[in-house]
Amino acid sequence: MNNYSDCDSQLIQGFLQNLKSESTSKRTRNQASHKNAWLRNTTFSICNWTGVVKFWFWFLWFIDAVIAAVVLYFFFSLAAHSRIGSFNILPWLIILAVLATVLGGGVWLRSTGQRALAIALILLLAIPGTL
Repeated sequence: MNNYSDCDSQLIQGFLQNLKSESTSKRTRNQASHKNAWLRNTTFSICNWTGVVKFWFWFLWFIDAVIAAVVLYFFFSLAAHSRIGSFNILPWLIILAVLATVLGGGVWLRSTGQRALAIALILLLAIPGTL
């Protein structure tokens, strides 16, 4: 019984396989192949990137949530002072619907495994919002 996660065990198995193949292979190599030996013996597991993707998703989602909070503050502030009427309620409803779609859709896409599409969706609001 080990205390490693699936990702850690994959990395350990890959490292052990590299050590085994290195010890059983011939030691005679020319200089050009020796320069690229680190690349041959390195395992690039997808597990290494899951933490990075998770961080960037939630960081960008937080930026979107702050933008949504500011928009909601202005909406309710203007509504309290009767500044939102029948002439401008439609643009406000469109803005609020887009914010809900970006925030909720990003989380939904991430939960279905579409991480790249989820990050692309939340980037649509995060990039202009930070500028």
